[in-house]
Amino acid sequence: MRKSVKLSALFFIVITNFIVHYEYLSQDIRGLHSWRQSQTMWNIRNFVRYDSNILNPRTNVLNGDNDNLYRYEFPVMQWLIAMIQKGTGEKIEVVRIFMYLVGLMAIFGMYLLIKEVTSHDWSAFLGAFLFQLSPIFYYYSWTPLPDVLALAAGIWYLVFI
Repeated sequence: MRKSVKLSALFFIVITNFIVHYEYLSQDIRGLHSWRQSQTMWNIRNFVRYDSNILNPRTNVLNGDNDNLYRYEFPVMQWLIAMIQKGTGEKIEVVRIFMYLVGLMAIFGMYLLIKEVTSHDWSAFLGAFLFQLSPIFYYYSWTPLPDVLALAAGIWYLVFI
């Protein structure tokens, strides 16, 4: 496949993904796992407003503790979003666009992984296109959940192995 056709196919995936998610760009947190998204957003908000130390992810917990630290996972994604929001302001659009870019990383990684396995460009394109439209990835690719970054990192790990 020629390079221009490959770039056009990948550009088609990027545009399609953005178009099908555009209506959700400015919507607030909602859905089945809104409690997990809310915890992630509290970590981001507390990084932006109070303490930018990546080792001190905080959440709003009213259980009498003095430090309200929340160390379930290492908050790389939350911290990166918070550092962007320090410059751009606390807007849900910033979070959604960041998650969109992480989702694109996963899609491109899936394209390269399938291409490595099959050695065929069209099957890699079709696999990446169908991956972006799979129901779970479609829903979670724009939600502020660290699982999306973990999925993208896992796919890229398989690509580089």
